[in-house]
Amino acid sequence: MTTTSPGAQAPSLNMLDATGQTHNLRDYVGHNNVVLVMLRGLW
Repeated sequence: MTTTSPGAQAPSLNMLDATGQTHNLRDYVGHNNVVLVMLRGLW
């Protein structure tokens, strides 16, 4: 598992949203804030 420090650049990460669309963290570089919430469970 990779960890980062506060203020460090986040690693590239691809995730699916609830609709099945893929999002990459790199697509949000330059936005003021990004909040990543990981929920366990089945939809």
